[in-house]
Amino acid sequence: MRLHSDCCDAPLDFDSGFSFCADCGEKCEAVPPKCGCGSNKERYELKDARGISCGYVCDDCVKEKMDTFRPEVFEDSHYDMPEADLNPEFFD
Repeated sequence: MRLHSDCCDAPLDFDSGFSFCADCGEKCEAVPPKCGCGSNKERYELKDARGISCGYVCDDCVKEKMDTFRPEVFEDSHYDMPEADLNPEFFD
């Protein structure tokens, strides 16, 4: 199986780890995107205690990203969400 980056720019399903090339139909191995922090390391999704995405990070920048959130966001799934007061129908 060849790497997708050697093939084309077809969309990939990174959870399954492969995609079918839009150009040739060949099965290609997914190559996860690199982190945008400049480390050139593989990125992963940072999620809070509720499973809500907080962005994409790598091991080099995860602490810096987590520091932009309140600590309880990652520790307590029942953390207070003041934004729910602004748009309650969205959070029902």
